[in-house]
Amino acid sequence: MAEAQQTKLKRYGPTVDEKRRLLLAYHEGDDWLLRSATWYNNFVGKNVVIVFDNAPAHSQTEERVVMHDDLVFLRLGPYSPMFNPIENCFIVFKAKIKNFLADRTGLMF
Repeated sequence: MAEAQQTKLKRYGPTVDEKRRLLLAYHEGDDWLLRSATWYNNFVGKNVVIVFDNAPAHSQTEERVVMHDDLVFLRLGPYSPMFNPIENCFIVFKAKIKNFLADRTGLMF
């Protein structure tokens, strides 16, 4: 296959953003290796706490991740949006959607 036609291998793995927050993302080709090395240098050997809310997408995390002594999963209690700052964004977003749809009800039906 011609080199121009080949697609780069994509992997799902750890990455670190500019604020040194641990993220999971898709990486292409050798980029994954570089980002894994960055993750290793920033987090291996240090205590890492990952905070989850009770979203359905987080329900099987403990079963899918290999646990280590320096990795702690902290689950927020049910119905505790005050501990999850992104919920404030969701509240505003949902309100804007409701207002948008309410203003256009006549166009929908």
